[in-house]
Amino acid sequence: MWGSGAAWWSVREDASRQVLLALYLRDRLGIEAPVELPRLLGVNGVPDAAALRELRHSQHHLMPRHGGQHRQGDGQPEPVTAPLPFELMPEPQRSALETQWLAWWRSAVEPERNTSPVPLDLVPAFGDLIALPESGAELLIEMITPFADPAVAWSDAAARRFSEYQHEPRGSLKLGYAGLIAENEREHGRRARVFELTVQLLPLAASGAWWIGHTTIAMTDTLRSDPAGFADALRPIIAELA
Repeated sequence: MWGSGAAWWSVREDASRQVLLALYLRDRLGIEAPVELPRLLGVNGVPDAAALRELRHSQHHLMPRHGGQHRQGDGQPEPVTAPLPFELMPEPQRSALETQWLAWWRSAVEPERNTSPVPLDLVPAFGDLIALPESGAELLIEMITPFADPAVAWSDAAARRFSEYQHEPRGSLKLGYAGLIAENEREHGRRARVFELTVQLLPLAASGAWWIGHTTIAMTDTLRSDPAGFADALRPIIAELA
């Protein structure tokens, strides 16, 4: 976390595992919300158009059961019937899935502002990484469970990249935030307002910064090594806050 000497503002960078997992599973399932936030870079989403046309002739497609605990008589892992991709789901299931995912997304981004009205339970396939309401998230749990292994592996790799960022020299980045705030102060002829900002550094497929919470933005992680792009993306954010 960085802040001004007079504690007028503070900025914290993060790459929350909850945020990473929620976005990975959004992209794998083909959920569109939030529509303004780009997809993750290199994450395969729903099947292509030809595959979707084939799937329209069946109610389900098969995926390996997570962990392979259940086996058929010949000793081979028993396949699990996975729900249809989001694009093929009928209503009201589509709306229900999106609603359940959005509730999880809000709690992942700003958990202190979005507490669950019911107790949370761990989703078994994800170990201790995902906890969802014990009621009201059944469809979401059903849909994300088949993707547990690749989701955890991908989020592990993304978290390691962020950890590597934290070992880089920090002074120039702090000066980058401070410089934009000082620029805004000169433009408006006053000290910056008191504010806090969390910057979720994410491997997004498009470059920029987007609001994802009251005091949280998502920013493409590659902008950390692009001073001009960093400034262009953050300038309107700072103007709104400071």
